Amino acid sequence: MERLSENLNLENILLIAACIVNLFFAILIFSKDRSKISNSFFSLIAVSVALWALSRALFEIAISPVYTQLWAQVLYMSAAFIPIFFLFFSISFGSEKIPVSKWHIGLIIASCVSILISVLTPGFVIDDIRIGAAGKSITFGPGNWIYSGYIIFYFLLSFSIL
Repeated sequence: MERLSENLNLENILLIAACIVNLFFAILIFSKDRSKISNSFFSLIAVSVALWALSRALFEIAISPVYTQLWAQVLYMSAAFIPIFFLFFSISFGSEKIPVSKWHIGLIIASCVSILISVLTPGFVIDDIRIGAAGKSITFGPGNWIYSGYIIFYFLLSFSIL
């Protein structure tokens, strides 16, 4: 228990608070007007950010290498959902209707699933996690470039639509 209190520092407390705030906003926005698709996608963004913040805190708090690896994977998978939901939010929020075919939606979902699988593939995105006296550090694998490109591409696409 003493080790847990060492890892429950201000950064992790703020991450847990961010999780709670994002869940609050997700529920608030979704309950305001469920008929607006943009509200649903905004809520999904907030839930993804909440999961990201929680998994980041649990990654830092975890003592066991097994749980550290698990929370690192959840951390990267939850982050992969944020730009996708942001893209769908951008498309649905704008006043101008942007046509999106089922083929485009399928391609977007397939790219997200591919990224999730790559995160779960040992050594591809997350190569190694080192636990030392100074904290934890992640060594990235060759797939980190693909992961980073995916995040950047979908955020840039989303911002170009807004």
